[in-house]
Amino acid sequence: MAKLRYVQDVDKLKAAMEARASGGGLKNTVQTLRAFYETDPEIVAALLPKPLKPTGSPTILVQFSYVEMRPTPDKLVVSAAMTVGVEADYKGRTGWYVLAMPMGGEFVVISGRERFGEPKKLADVQFTKDGDRLHVACTRNGVTFVELEGRIGESLGAKKFTENLFCYKAMPGIDNGFGFDGDVFLTQLNWDRDWDLHHVVTGGTVTLRESACDPLVDVPVRKLVKMEYSEGRSLTGGEILEKVPGEWLQPFWFGRYDENPTGGIEIALASEAALQDA
Repeated sequence: MAKLRYVQDVDKLKAAMEARASGGGLKNTVQTLRAFYETDPEIVAALLPKPLKPTGSPTILVQFSYVEMRPTPDKLVVSAAMTVGVEADYKGRTGWYVLAMPMGGEFVVISGRERFGEPKKLADVQFTKDGDRLHVACTRNGVTFVELEGRIGESLGAKKFTENLFCYKAMPGIDNGFGFDGDVFLTQLNWDRDWDLHHVVTGGTVTLRESACDPLVDVPVRKLVKMEYSEGRSLTGGEILEKVPGEWLQPFWFGRYDENPTGGIEIALASEAALQDA
């Protein structure tokens, strides 16, 4: 008998996937540094594809994690990852629209993009904990475009909660990359957090740098609200919320690639108008 591992036995495959799901899915052990900052409300409104809407709080989440993933009992995948989220509302439900998700490791990039629609890219993500000092950074194409620093402060105790993130799942058009082949779906990631340690981070700083491929600097820090550090576990899953028209997503789709065909858009800011009137 010859073995051919490019093809799976469907009956065995179904049983294996059902067993994986019944075992609790993808379980992680995670160290996390999270920064929450306010930016311009007009920028938040422009960043959100329909049907997502602003919540009234122009808040951005920048999260760095050092993750040990166990997709199967005998497999361990280690990765450092960054997630940038924009606070958003979906029919009265608050969550984070995932603006960017750079991370190290091909396995986690491919699985997240294809299954959940996460806008993942390969990156060099550094997560350093030296005593109570924390330093994290993300580098792509030779540019360290974001860094966070701070020190672990007072404990906030253990914490359990579920966090929702919004993504879009689609296949770009085959002819010229404009439009989509097939349906476009708004998805929701459901992240169940189980933190043994949860701390305030003091002396926190967020540094953004110019990067043509990762222009987070276009979403400036107007006010750093808080930073937090945690250690614990998480359980990840997702669901499709609804099918959406492709034209709703098209202006935002090229954020997944390292190119900018049109140079972006111009946003009029109320803060700039106030300065001109002063």
